[in-house]
Amino acid sequence: MKWTVNNMRRLYKELNTKAFDNTLPMVVIKLSYNTYMTYANNKIRPCGLYDGRKQKSITLYVNNLEPGQVKETMLHEMIHLMQHINGRKLKHGNYFFKHLRKACEKANVRFDDEFYIATKFANR
Repeated sequence: MKWTVNNMRRLYKELNTKAFDNTLPMVVIKLSYNTYMTYANNKIRPCGLYDGRKQKSITLYVNNLEPGQVKETMLHEMIHLMQHINGRKLKHGNYFFKHLRKACEKANVRFDDEFYIATKFANR
């Protein structure tokens, strides 16, 4: 599937409704085609919540990702947005994983335990 900014905006709105009860603000969605990636357990996951001067944005690297992986990645970045809004550090700790599992469950998105267990301990 060819991912576009419009697809990503629709996905953000859908996940905000399902997983966050529309509590997150609208943000600028950007797609990146550079190679800045995070590696863990031989899996590649996109990165990037950025705090702009006037508006928050989420940048996703989506090349070669399946729809489920894109949804999981968007939820991941939305949890970081929630952390930012709530004045929490953007870390992969217990708070992050608790809310990501809950968001994945509410949005019916597979939570990749193997990947997140590896990153949880790698990012402490």
